[in-house]
Amino acid sequence: MKILITGASGYLGSSLCDYFKAKQTCIVKILCRKYQCNCENWHLGQFADFDVVFHAAWPNVTGEYRQDRDLQEQGYSFTIQLVENLDLKKLKKFFFFGSQAEIDNANSISDENTKRTPKSEYGKIKSQTHLYLQSLFSSHQYVHLIIYSLYGGNQGVNWFIPMLLKKTKLDERFRLNNPRLIMSFLHIDNFCEIIYKLVCVDAFGEFIISSSEHIQLSDIHEYIYTQVYCEQKVLYTDCSNPRYVAGNSQKLFKEIDPFQDRKLYAFLEKHVYEGI
Repeated sequence: MKILITGASGYLGSSLCDYFKAKQTCIVKILCRKYQCNCENWHLGQFADFDVVFHAAWPNVTGEYRQDRDLQEQGYSFTIQLVENLDLKKLKKFFFFGSQAEIDNANSISDENTKRTPKSEYGKIKSQTHLYLQSLFSSHQYVHLIIYSLYGGNQGVNWFIPMLLKKTKLDERFRLNNPRLIMSFLHIDNFCEIIYKLVCVDAFGEFIISSSEHIQLSDIHEYIYTQVYCEQKVLYTDCSNPRYVAGNSQKLFKEIDPFQDRKLYAFLEKHVYEGI
């Protein structure tokens, strides 16, 4: 099986890349950003006889860019350019990774029938891209996945859980803008298993990828807050070491793993997926 993964430098794409490269039956290629180079990656304009495409690339996904329509439309334009390079007759499945921002339902559990009411430009353009792809591919080629919050090892400091940890640790007065926000967390390993099942079975259309249980944001914050500001300050390996004070959070997150060591994974572990 020949697989193309876009966005392989991101957390989602890199995790899928590692997972499928470990499968001996898969030949994995990633999209190269450089149009003229001699690497073994796939370039736009080359022959594209892939069986499966995972489209995980999307520029400007962080919060400060999500209301900038011009920047978000770059993702839509790139998707069109990508599809124009694919051999659609050869292609068996095209996966487009969407976001809960396409639904923007913060107060209850969503499913595939929940009305789409995106408020951010990011969510609107993601929805627009989905409609474009849905009109282009046959009903036995296209899979649209709306993903809730992933967590796991090697996440950058700007992902949700690392960011929440960092902000809580930097400022004990830190509070949540929307503590009632309903969140659903899925470990990245479980997510990759779900994707593999979707590749192997005759499943097409739209799916929401989330856990079977949900949790309010305030519950997560309360847990992290008590861990950081309890007497032992468990997020520090050595409170007397200046390298681990809050002002050097980047170094802290590179040198220790506060998730595995400090039981945050265990706290979220009850949120497991039900399967496909």
